[in-house]
Amino acid sequence: EMVTAALVARRYYLANHSHAQIAQALGMSGCEVVRLLELAREALLIAAAPGGTGTRHLVNADVLTALGPKGYLVNIGRGTVVDTAALIDALQSNRIAGAGLDVVEGEPNVPTQLPELLQFDSVIVTPHVAGRAPESRTAATALLLANLNAHFSGNPLPSPVSLKVSG
Repeated sequence: EMVTAALVARRYYLANHSHAQIAQALGMSGCEVVRLLELAREALLIAAAPGGTGTRHLVNADVLTALGPKGYLVNIGRGTVVDTAALIDALQSNRIAGAGLDVVEGEPNVPTQLPELLQFDSVIVTPHVAGRAPESRTAATALLLANLNAHFSGNPLPSPVSLKVSG
């Protein structure tokens, strides 16, 4: 298992090749960029991709099949990155060993396929808690206080939000 972890840490897939600069800035320049199907064969795939049309169902039936019957999927990115119907099918047919999902397709609403996902003993679903790390909460609190201080002292807000008011 340690070898697999090391391989996963040294290999990555970029959904958008412009992210290569980010990878280099993070010290990942010595890593190997591989195709997603090849990466999935490592038996542990951690999806940490943003949502959007370019990543919708990036983890599909082919990727799940490549994970294999001993493979696990962990999604900490956005729910739309994983094709939930394909995931349920892969779990039902034992094409993958299990999944850990911090996000699911359909959030913030309760996804219609959630009961199907919860029927598997090999699936862990958390209530989108990846952003609740102590560092995240500290940063969110600091930003809130900075916005309040700016507002009450008449200065521009560090992170203004535009609200559309329908009338």
